[in-house]
Amino acid sequence: MTRNANKSKGSDTVRAIAVIAGVFVVIVLLVVLFGQGIISGPDKTVSTSEGSSTGSDSQGGNNINIQYAHNICQAEIRRKYKDELQHLSFDARSSRFNEKVRMFRVFYSMDLISNGVPIRDTWAYCDVSAVTGKIEEIRLKSESNRLFNMFGN
Repeated sequence: MTRNANKSKGSDTVRAIAVIAGVFVVIVLLVVLFGQGIISGPDKTVSTSEGSSTGSDSQGGNNINIQYAHNICQAEIRRKYKDELQHLSFDARSSRFNEKVRMFRVFYSMDLISNGVPIRDTWAYCDVSAVTGKIEEIRLKSESNRLFNMFGN
């Protein structure tokens, strides 16, 4: 091999490495810009009834997301059980979106008091339509395994 052939091979390798490094830098830059919100995808902001906005991961239609479902469920549970409700916690781990039926199921743990008697370890789930954004059903279950529908259905 001649000296020029070796030099040419070396410069080709350097160019290939430079191109790969350049592509890598561009990808990292885009990831950082998306993460910082400087560049964003389609707007997925929802105005809630309280006037605040929520954004992110709209899995349902019509810009309905898990945050919106949580907001309306929490407000309805607080309204319905305002006198009995002692504690209400959103269970993000159990809450989910069912794509097949286009429904968010939002879970809560709660403590109630009924006739002065505490009802501990109660949980509730709330189904919110991803199509209409309306509550379809709220059910509560107490430690006695009594399951009931808050709307009487």
